[in-house]
Amino acid sequence: MSSDIHAQVSVNSPYSRFGLGILNDPGSIRHFSMGGVCTPLLDGSVINFQNPATYSSLTETVFQLTGKGSFNQIGTGDESVTYRGGNLNEVALGFKKLGSPWAIVIGLTPYSTSGYQLERSQAVNDTLSARYRYAGEGGINRLITGVSRSFEWHTDTAKVMTHKLMFGANINYLFGSVEQSRRVIYNNNQLNNTRVTTAIKVADFFFDLGMHYTLPLAVTKENAKAVSGSYLQLGADYSIGTAINTRFSELGESFYYFTSVEITLDTSYIEDGNRGYFSMPSRLSIGGNYLYHARNGGMLSVAADYRSQDWSDLKGSTNIHSITPTVLRKSETLAFGVEYLPEGLEKANRFFSRVTYRAGVRQSTTYLQLGEDAVMQRGISAGISIPLIASRSASRFHFGIELAESGGNSGNLIEESMTTIQVGFTLHPFERWFFQRKYD
Repeated sequence: MSSDIHAQVSVNSPYSRFGLGILNDPGSIRHFSMGGVCTPLLDGSVINFQNPATYSSLTETVFQLTGKGSFNQIGTGDESVTYRGGNLNEVALGFKKLGSPWAIVIGLTPYSTSGYQLERSQAVNDTLSARYRYAGEGGINRLITGVSRSFEWHTDTAKVMTHKLMFGANINYLFGSVEQSRRVIYNNNQLNNTRVTTAIKVADFFFDLGMHYTLPLAVTKENAKAVSGSYLQLGADYSIGTAINTRFSELGESFYYFTSVEITLDTSYIEDGNRGYFSMPSRLSIGGNYLYHARNGGMLSVAADYRSQDWSDLKGSTNIHSITPTVLRKSETLAFGVEYLPEGLEKANRFFSRVTYRAGVRQSTTYLQLGEDAVMQRGISAGISIPLIASRSASRFHFGIELAESGGNSGNLIEESMTTIQVGFTLHPFERWFFQRKYD
């Protein structure tokens, strides 16, 4: 049996009930299409929030906007249900003066999302049964301000074999709330139903540090200019663990139904905005990329990325366990991706030669430990970038899709199949903001 439900929230997953919800995958739509690889990748027209060191690789000021839609099929055995949802995924603006080693970026992106509706029935005694209904929604947003600086040096007099080292930092502000409700509904109208509503609100800062190194391996030069070559790119970023301030609220009520409307009878207890904190753990990401630039302006990139964040030792006066009784664990992701551009924009005569093609795979162990099972995710992705020729700039249209599955190795967990689509733009309408005009 299957059914189709239109979700009113941006995500609908039973696994978003736990912790802060489902943590958002890092990186932009370019990295999403490459299996989530982002730490070692540079792009002159795409902002990479995961590694702040990469900001200084921007060639000019850029505006970035992406949206995300998802189709989730959740089931056990022969029964399944399908949810649809979507949201604005990322908006960012990167400021870069032409030729400057500095870059500044501001942006907004989700940090976590929560949305679910679950129900189960249980007999209380021979004549009484109850339905237990669980629902939740909300999420945490991440406001980012970052800066990056690059340094270059050369191994030959023609300055072709250029080494580049970049450093960067993000100041991140987390804000938002995760709200959950639990209901017990009896089959006897003479008994009052109960409802407990909880909310944890987050508002605090944390910091990211990043570095990136580009090593030229073999470069072909003509007239003291590089015409082709291969490079090794190495990246690392570190999110500093910190205590995140929270406010925790809980409300217990009794109610009854009148024509499907919940009518509150009484308030049994209330906790309103108790201040607390939880200790957000540090996160480490490392990655490498082999990059080849062809004589015709084409490009091939083969990259890998590893990320880890240990949530198992979560502490605090108001921690994530306050809203869900579960055990958190160390999350890990291993991702691989490839990117291919047949020809450079200036030399390509055919449309498909101007398009950038991407594909990737990832294997993730999420931060959720349910019983003896860790919640795993596996996904494959692909995408393209199309240059907007009419804009006469480096502006691009991006499209990406990922097919993923969530569950446990033992088969005891709910299986979830997800199809996620991202669509976005990187626009360069401001590339002459910092251009100094000269008049005769």
